[in-house]
Amino acid sequence: VIGVGIKMGSFNLMVALHDAAKGKSVALTTKENGTDENKDDPYYIKGYVQAVESMNGKAYTEHLRPILNPEIELSDGWWIPSLGEMYRIFINFGAINRALKFAGGDLIKQDCYWTSTENSATYAWGLTLPDGYAYRWYTKASNTLIVRPVSAFIR
Repeated sequence: VIGVGIKMGSFNLMVALHDAAKGKSVALTTKENGTDENKDDPYYIKGYVQAVESMNGKAYTEHLRPILNPEIELSDGWWIPSLGEMYRIFINFGAINRALKFAGGDLIKQDCYWTSTENSATYAWGLTLPDGYAYRWYTKASNTLIVRPVSAFIR
């Protein structure tokens, strides 16, 4: 067992059994993104509604990989969830923790988690579980939050 699955209509996702970085709160990146607006701006989501709708954590994580904190080890096929994907974890918080406990994984903490949804070159969105408070002003290179990897859930 490597994770527990979430299926909500056409949405599906696998949540890893353990937090990345050995469960420690860590900075998301080693530095800010560059200043190439043409390259980076399409990845920045400033509005709350648009950020909650963001469901492409895999692509967002790939954008972060060149500057991703090396303590956040992601196996092939795993990524940091977008804010929209993390909200699906929030919605299913109790059921996921029951499944994680059954599977021998670590429970999702009642703490703040990084998402791969960036607000700017400096900031990324975080989500506090289990109250669902989203905050977009976490400095990627200096604030420390928890990371729970996700992957595609295959039926």
